[in-house]
Amino acid sequence: MVKTAPTEADTELLELLPLPAPVSETALAPDTETELLLSRLGDTDWRARVEAAKALGVRTSPTLVVRLISFVKGGDFRVRRAAAEALGHSGDTAVEPLIGLLEDRTREVRFAATTALQCIGKPAIDALVRHAEGKKKLLRRTALETLGRLRASDAVPLFLRSLSDADPQIRWRAAVAVGEAGLFQNAPDLVAVLRDSDPQVRWAASTALGTLGNGIVAVDLRGLLDDEASEVRAAAAWALGEIGDLRAVAALLERALQETPEVRRACLLALGRLGSDEALPMLEDAARSEDTELASLALDALASLGATAIPTLIRTLERGEPTLRVHAATVLEAQGIPAAEPLRTLLKKSALSPAVRTLARETLNKIAPSKKAA
Repeated sequence: MVKTAPTEADTELLELLPLPAPVSETALAPDTETELLLSRLGDTDWRARVEAAKALGVRTSPTLVVRLISFVKGGDFRVRRAAAEALGHSGDTAVEPLIGLLEDRTREVRFAATTALQCIGKPAIDALVRHAEGKKKLLRRTALETLGRLRASDAVPLFLRSLSDADPQIRWRAAVAVGEAGLFQNAPDLVAVLRDSDPQVRWAASTALGTLGNGIVAVDLRGLLDDEASEVRAAAAWALGEIGDLRAVAALLERALQETPEVRRACLLALGRLGSDEALPMLEDAARSEDTELASLALDALASLGATAIPTLIRTLERGEPTLRVHAATVLEAQGIPAAEPLRTLLKKSALSPAVRTLARETLNKIAPSKKAA
């Protein structure tokens, strides 16, 4: 259509109308309150940054989204992180800039981007699937890992295909993602990965199977207790506890006595989950360990054994290292009434230190508040 010159009447009408502001000026001139919030994204106080990100997140102006996107492309990591958090409420427009942050050099920024993508939901998942199937190796890895963190069940077919990828970094992320998706029917797909040549992939598959809690894979996991890689043995031990395989108790007890610290800890956690009385002697020994972390895990495991563990908990409360005494008191409190009489007996001892006496009395009062402690 050919444009004609305006008539005299048209000219008079145009003079009565306000001239439109240039687009660039409109895009760069939000209101004063918004500008103040944007400036606070770089505040040294994290609370101020969080509040600013929340306040900006409820504003859906396209102009503001453009400004926030410009913020995530450079500058201080605190600004990038807070801008990413705000973009989580901005919809489809923010998806690609946030995915770009998955390769950010700072872990906090990557985490903020993952959280923001989770807020956006399905549009973000669709875009992440495209990138996970793309050609950029690093972005494929980060996209797949993010899909796992988002528990994206829609992406399970991608996860299963990726279990046989040539890149072991992709395979282990895919195994973790299958576990995060939480679909029991995918357990057999993970069993095949337990024989992967890369130990990190075997570790991921073991962990995922423990997360799924599917008992049909117990025999496969028990076989990994002899894996050449200690991290795989530890993951298998933990997974056996999670799926409740009581047939693994003897093997876990054996390895808890002679394994590396990492595997011992995993065995203790598993035995605690399984709650087998067979583990009592070994757990009592571990509770006396000079390794306070190991002893603390043993106390947690003893909690699952009920009344049979109370004498060991009382001894730890009486003679243990201060941190372990407090831990033992907490476990005794969880035992409830069965622990009340042993605590009263302990309080009758004249040689108790003031600190132990106070802790024991406080624990007894929590269990049986209607009865006065000795």
